[in-house]
Amino acid sequence: MNSNAVILFTRVPEAGKTKTRMMPYLSPEECVALHESFLKDIIREAASASADLRVYATPRVDDPSFRALFPEGTSFFLQEGPDLGARMEAALEETLKAGYRAAVLVGTDLPELRKEDFQCAFRVLEQRDVVLGPTRDGGYWLLGLSKPSHAPFEPKTYGDSNVYENTLAGIEAAGLSVGTVRELEDMDEREDLAAFRERIRRNPALLNTESGRYVTDHAKISVIVPSYNEEKVLPTLLQQLNRFRQPGNPFQGQLEFLFADGGSTDGTLELLRAGNWPVLSAPKGRANQMNAAAKEAKGDILFFLHCDSEVPKDFPREILEVMKRHEAGCFGIAYRTKESAMHINSFYANHVRLPLQKIMFGDQGIFLTRELFFRAGMFPPLPIMEDLQFSMTLRDMGVKPGLTKHRIYTSPRRHPEKGFVRQMISLHQYPKLRKLYREGVSIETISDIYKDIR
Repeated sequence: MNSNAVILFTRVPEAGKTKTRMMPYLSPEECVALHESFLKDIIREAASASADLRVYATPRVDDPSFRALFPEGTSFFLQEGPDLGARMEAALEETLKAGYRAAVLVGTDLPELRKEDFQCAFRVLEQRDVVLGPTRDGGYWLLGLSKPSHAPFEPKTYGDSNVYENTLAGIEAAGLSVGTVRELEDMDEREDLAAFRERIRRNPALLNTESGRYVTDHAKISVIVPSYNEEKVLPTLLQQLNRFRQPGNPFQGQLEFLFADGGSTDGTLELLRAGNWPVLSAPKGRANQMNAAAKEAKGDILFFLHCDSEVPKDFPREILEVMKRHEAGCFGIAYRTKESAMHINSFYANHVRLPLQKIMFGDQGIFLTRELFFRAGMFPPLPIMEDLQFSMTLRDMGVKPGLTKHRIYTSPRRHPEKGFVRQMISLHQYPKLRKLYREGVSIETISDIYKDIR
């Protein structure tokens, strides 16, 4: 028996009964998996803190799958008391009466909790009666005692933004000495997970935790496709995407598909409706269409895809891998052609323009967090060059885009089928137009030069 004890307060993970504030963003089963990832991290850290782990669970403690999460020798107890405060008080007092010098109590949704936090709390209790760990939302994530006391437990204070202040006032009013440990973030709602992913990007070591891996591997992706008279190329794209709607696909439920149509007059809408693809209407123009779909999208990551693109077979995994360390990214571009001019263009885009100039273009499949997309002001309402201006905005914001391992193949339909010189002249049109844009030439003039070929 160690001289210190960690008390873990938790609900037995059950679908529909755990992490319910994350629903419907997460399915009941995903809520269970998230909860279990939190548990595994805390179990690991507590085991390294030279303290005994005592688990106080509700509504029962005899669930075999729950107990199997914990190492052999873990003590299990049923939470008892009319309210949370009373149950916490009972657990702490019972633990101290069992002969422990000090006890600290924590919940489960603390993915950044480390053994050093427990060790720090126990050091505080060598000099203080009580230790508290504040959370940013006004509550506290840790409560520890070196002797029994009723002061910290005031049930009426739970559930509002003044929990920490009220608890601290109660401790001081009782004449008890109190110390604190660092502030941590708990995970109650969807927004907390988005903030956690951002902290993971700043501290990739968090990817080594169960919860860090889970929340990054299970981020939701909204695939947004602007369409306008695309009946010739659309069937190929739909065939690719439809694989991810089939039962048993590992990304089923993780992908959302949204087509934003700009008033197609050919068979585009008929193809989409026949396949039960979600379609919304927007004023013609890729910027208008993509912005309209982004406002409706529910994903954590927005992926903007062109109708004439061919995505890698495992494109969701590639996006998720890049987004573990970047707020934005794209695919490298490639063409299914033997013409050397097109390969020169793809090499420049992948190895010069993106890494040096930090510029992504729409045919590369731009993806980014929804928070960053709206913080950047969405795509500017331009008839052309919206992707260039958006990339420039991101660059000015200090965003460094990531690049996927595999390429996205795009149609060379805007360029002559054969002839190196003819293709190079055609390809040179893009940097020429970009130069005009940067020089302030009106977007209408540039749009007139860049003809709509559909």
